[in-house]
Amino acid sequence: MTAVVWFGFLAISLPCLGFTEKLTWPPDRYSYLSHLVVVAGLAGGGIQICRRTHAPRVMAGLGCLLVLGLLIGSLFQLPMWTNSPTFFGKLVEHPSFDRNPRQPGHVLLMWSQYESQSGDLEQLNKLREYAFKTYLSGIKSALNPGDVKQALMLMSHMEHHFGLSAEVHREQAAWLLKVHRIQKVENKLLVCLQMMPDDERALELWSKIQTIRSDTP
Repeated sequence: MTAVVWFGFLAISLPCLGFTEKLTWPPDRYSYLSHLVVVAGLAGGGIQICRRTHAPRVMAGLGCLLVLGLLIGSLFQLPMWTNSPTFFGKLVEHPSFDRNPRQPGHVLLMWSQYESQSGDLEQLNKLREYAFKTYLSGIKSALNPGDVKQALMLMSHMEHHFGLSAEVHREQAAWLLKVHRIQKVENKLLVCLQMMPDDERALELWSKIQTIRSDTP
């Protein structure tokens, strides 16, 4: 039983260290749950088998072969863990990188933060521009089928890292109005009107909000 526990420790530790974890996208912090289930099953089965006479030696041999195979397989994974730029580069090069713009945008911003610490301002600006365009592309893709909630979620991520223009605040207010978030609409319009007091579309939206307020009991 002690041997099975140590086998389980090795089998879980290797993928958690990234040595046998295949690069997939999007990365999922819960992918290790499947490892826990598999190792628990192997441990339970191993304990039952080890009750036989010669089974412990066979199980020990199979366990050693499996761990050795994992270690050999890790040799193909190690290059992507050479340094942070290599790791980020592997993520960006993945075929499914741009399927969900929220996570790619976040990864690009983390990469840009790393570059800011290293002092490479040119690379920092390129990555931030790439992240900005990724978010914008995702917002446009969400708005085409009318997925306002997705567009708002991406915009909320985006505005934590980038300054937004008055026009963007105004359009956010229009999207928020569609999902009936009146208080947030007012907040966005106030920001927009502070920057552009005479904007006709913002004033029109503000008038709609006041009408809704007056009609609400």
